[in-house]
Amino acid sequence: IGGMEIDLPRLYQTVQTLGGLKEVIEKKRWPRVSELMKIPKSAQDRVTKLDDIYCKYLLPYDTLSPAEREKLFDDVETEWAKRESKGLIKAQQKLVAADAGGEGDSESEDNDIEECITKGRNMALNAFYRIARNTMSMYLKTTEPTAQE
Repeated sequence: IGGMEIDLPRLYQTVQTLGGLKEVIEKKRWPRVSELMKIPKSAQDRVTKLDDIYCKYLLPYDTLSPAEREKLFDDVETEWAKRESKGLIKAQQKLVAADAGGEGDSESEDNDIEECITKGRNMALNAFYRIARNTMSMYLKTTEPTAQE
């Protein structure tokens, strides 16, 4: 929204802090949610877009029963444990290969790295500048340098 990525866990926590989705909708608290999420006021339709994002990505999670939510947490923890142990095994194999003076399996390593990388979208340079300016104003809270600086 306004060139800024939305932190979904933070959006979920913000909505829950304000009383949940029903409360936010009934009391029209989406502008407050957008302020707490530090979305620039200049972003077009920021309130509507936040509502759409919540409904598209977080509502299915929000409507899970406690038992379903617990199962989901367990599944995620199991998957992370598998990935972590796989990473430790690969690190040990690299050490053994380095001690033996051999080359590691760089093709497998490249595939693991590429799994975490996704290609971004193309954008015009002026749009990039706008996003950079919004990001800087949100997090750095400093004024533009003067001509003398």
